[in-house]
Amino acid sequence: MFDGDLPAVASVDAISGGELSINVVLKPQKADIQPEWYCDLSSGDAVASGRVERHLGAWLQDGGEDVHCKRALQSRIADVGIEPAGYSDQGNFFM
Repeated sequence: MFDGDLPAVASVDAISGGELSINVVLKPQKADIQPEWYCDLSSGDAVASGRVERHLGAWLQDGGEDVHCKRALQSRIADVGIEPAGYSDQGNFFM
């Protein structure tokens, strides 16, 4: 669940170069949806994908992120406060 009551499904996969591929679908249209980079708004009310560098540090890779959201959810998602757990939420961060 996201923000208390929004159903969500996510996937995390190890990809080349020590990166992680992260894909999320909010309010999926089908119970058996598998979040992937190619999901769009026919998959759910909001979809997002990105890659996290973890070999030399920990940050979202520029250019690999993609977000699509139905207008009705935009404000709600933007207002959610998320505290990072283990990674910095700004800039390059080396642990």
